[in-house]
Amino acid sequence: MNSNNYTTSGSGHVVKKAFVATSILVASGTTFAGSGGSPASTISFESQKNTTSIAMIINSNKDINNDVSRQLNFIKDTFSLSDEELSKACGVASRKTLSNWKEKGEIARDSSRQRTFKLFLLSKDWQDQNFPKDKSSLTKLILDDQSVFSMLQENSLDSQKVLFAGRRLLRQSLKTNSTELL
Repeated sequence: MNSNNYTTSGSGHVVKKAFVATSILVASGTTFAGSGGSPASTISFESQKNTTSIAMIINSNKDINNDVSRQLNFIKDTFSLSDEELSKACGVASRKTLSNWKEKGEIARDSSRQRTFKLFLLSKDWQDQNFPKDKSSLTKLILDDQSVFSMLQENSLDSQKVLFAGRRLLRQSLKTNSTELL
């Protein structure tokens, strides 16, 4: 078999071409990334009868499934943050940086990626515990003269401290609700 391979890429597509014997081939499949089972890319092969080439096209589905954008929105909704407040919690200087992350579907710096992931995990824990999500609770001084909102913006994010504050907020809201019922 004579193989003369070349690869080109651009705009999320990679094309590889190789010369093969004459055949009929049509196949396609989808690869999956992460535990959510979301499509990461679509791979398709196609060959026409009596041709001597096969094209393989891999299409990235970043536009369809942007995990960075989904995670940032989840953090934002969990803690009732504005875009500016979210950028401060993520440790970046501007909303433009967040916009770029969402658009590109990636966070370039390791430290920013780690902090955002830590915030995402904290958000999941916060929601799993049904801690208050309203802005007034999250800006209330609750622990060591700090609010949950101010804890989220600290240089060193202490998830356990934030969750402890969440438990305290929940207990206070339960006391308030039971007093109102009497």
